[in-house]
This record gives sequence, structure tokens and C-alpha cells, in this order.
Amino acid sequence: MAEWSRTVEASHFGRGPTRPEATSFKTRTSRAQNANMFARAWKCCIFDPILGPGGGFEVVGHSFGSHLVLRLGAMLADTMLAGDTIAGLILLGAAKQFPEGHPIFRLPVFVLQWLQPSLTKAFLQMALASNDPELIQQETDGCNANPMYMCKAYYRQVRNVSDDEIAKCRSLPSLLIRGGQDGIVSASDVEALAVAMPLAQMKTVANAGHVPMLEEPGKVAELIDEFIKSI
Repeated sequence: MAEWSRTVEASHFGRGPTRPEATSFKTRTSRAQNANMFARAWKCCIFDPILGPGGGFEVVGHSFGSHLVLRLGAMLADTMLAGDTIAGLILLGAAKQFPEGHPIFRLPVFVLQWLQPSLTKAFLQMALASNDPELIQQETDGCNANPMYMCKAYYRQVRNVSDDEIAKCRSLPSLLIRGGQDGIVSASDVEALAVAMPLAQMKTVANAGHVPMLEEPGKVAELIDEFIKSI
């Protein structure tokens, strides 16, 4: 891990218990205020270390976090800084497009809280290839710890990166890792992203689902190590 000391990981907020000041959208604030709160948390957690001295970061994104990373690359490309600050992108469980919202999240929060265990079980059946009871319990506890008001806000406001934003990342070396048994992101989903990014290497981890870094950490580590050494 010491060799990866300039690697930054990005994911969306709300995965398990997270500091309320960074994620809370529970109060009656406007959408603009919510956007400003998210932007401040995003800058604090992601922009500051990447825009600091030195550059040469490999930036990692998982699932929709991959779109946050692509949006960052596009933003830096607009300022002509992408090549200086980002050495490469590592995207796990990524797709060119994710579903934007779901009708179920129009339900009141108290109903979503009642449904949460069932939603978690259905999600993990699609997301995990492993039958490891310890991992299943770990992910079940993590998903059920998500505040449903945060999930509601996330799914109602999430927006995919645009084709123009992806195009701005075309010059960045990229590694796309998909679990071969991923029930969330299909092979065609990640292939569509790879086609849009000519420098992308696409790798499949056979015995893994949507979280290959948890189900096959050794294999994922090897792929990342090989990619970093190649750029």
C-alpha cells in the first residue's frame, strides 16, 4: 500500500454512518442550499488533496462514485490541470449511465425506513457473488445503517456525467474493473464506457459481483498494481 500513497478514492456520501455535517439533507433547505452543502463537502473531501502540491494521483471511484471521478477529471480538463494532477483513473463497478432516480424514493421517509431491510436484501442479492456469511452480514449492516432520508435525497438528485464530460477524460489512462457476476452493472454497461474512453483498459474479475474489491481483494490489488506500473 505504501506504493499507492498518491491514490485517492471517491464514493458517494451516505455509505453507512457518515458525519451529519457532511451529508445531512434532513432539514427543510432549498435544493440550491443542498447543492451548496454537497459542494462544500465534496471540495473538502476530494478537491483539496488532489489540487495540492505534487500531483500525479491515481483517482479511484466505485459504482456511481466513478461518475464523481469523471466529473472531477472533466472539471480539471477545463482548467488544463487534468494531466498534471491525475495520473490515471481506476473505476470499479462503473457504467456509462446509471439509473437517475427510482419511483420508490418518492415514498415518505418513514415508509422507506420500514422497507429498508427488504431493499437491502434485494440489492445485495444482485450486488454480491460471494456466499461468505461474514461479508454478507458486513454489507447488510452497512446498507441498513444508511439514513433513508439521505438515500431519498441521493436517488432523487443523482445525475449522470454527460457525454461531453466523459470526452474531456479521453486522454487520461483508465482502468475499468467489473465483477463477472455483477447484477447491478452489465458487461455492456461498462463496455459502453470503455468505448468512450480510448485509453481505458477493461478487466473482469470472474468470481465477484458489484464490489470486487471486497470479494476478490487480492485480484483487484494485482490489477491496480499492474495498471499503476504501466502508466
